[in-house]
Amino acid sequence: MRQIKISEINLPGKTNYIKFNMYSVFLGNESRNYFSNRKDAKQFLANTNRFLNIKLHEFNHVYTGVLSEYQRNWFYFDSQNGHANKQLSKSETTITDNFHSITKAMMTIVTRSSNPNGNYFTFTSFFHCIRYCNEIIEILILLLKDRKHYIEIKSLEILKGHLNTIHQELNAYGKEKAPVEITSDMEFID
Repeated sequence: MRQIKISEINLPGKTNYIKFNMYSVFLGNESRNYFSNRKDAKQFLANTNRFLNIKLHEFNHVYTGVLSEYQRNWFYFDSQNGHANKQLSKSETTITDNFHSITKAMMTIVTRSSNPNGNYFTFTSFFHCIRYCNEIIEILILLLKDRKHYIEIKSLEILKGHLNTIHQELNAYGKEKAPVEITSDMEFID
């Protein structure tokens, strides 16, 4: 089964800076994570791979929804009066190019994730997929607004919301601080 397998851990350096004497994992969302031992760094990578594979499945689900919406509205990409419409033709070309680019980027995500720069390429390719998918949705929304098909627009807006959630979660991954566990011996100040 196709899956993401990032594996790049930077080894500690020989400097006076504590941060550079630690194992580190840099991700394509600009997060930098430092670990005192290799075991913790490997555990972080394993968790990251699980997270990324879940997000890839979520994106694929949204992507198939966008593809379905395009196919359902495919008939509208012809002029209403029999004359060629350059804008509709350009929009359809953009959509088909974006679908092709998404497929290519998804293959990059799974085939290059284990390469030395896989930590970076995986995230950037993910962000490209989301951007291309959002662009397709925007074009479809404009087309449906012209035809006053507001119910279909809501379906597209829901898909766009899912894409935005995936983007935010990918962008935040590894950047947030670990939550503080509340124990019974902690004092609270009112």
